[in-house]
Amino acid sequence: MTGVEDVNETTETVAITATAPATPNATFNIDTADNDSRAVFTGATTVTENGTSVLMVQLSGNPNGARTLNLVSSNLLAVTLSTSTLTFNATNWNVPQSVTMTGVSDANIISEAVTITGSGVDLGSATATINTVDINTMSIIL
Repeated sequence: MTGVEDVNETTETVAITATAPATPNATFNIDTADNDSRAVFTGATTVTENGTSVLMVQLSGNPNGARTLNLVSSNLLAVTLSTSTLTFNATNWNVPQSVTMTGVSDANIISEAVTITGSGVDLGSATATINTVDINTMSIIL
């Protein structure tokens, strides 16, 4: 059997019936594992160098089973995460889980835009942009 890709986030049940002459029919119910649920990011959109902020993460739909969401920062020299994985299931998919982001201090005076990506097996991919607030100052020498 091959599951067919669709755009909804619903796990469907499909009835498969086997028939043969002179035998009773047999019907089996098969549940599909939908892969369209993805991370939904809320909470902080900035983090100060040497500071922390909290990013909240939940899923957009019921994954109908245990799913591990992998979290990755596009620039670990600017923003690190307190965890690289979150686990969601049929009972907690819509309950936000917190991830602490830490701003990494650097010597420049540039604020960085960092992409946080959430993805996993049987989950769609989603991103959030986090902007760092730089704490460094530039001296003007006359």
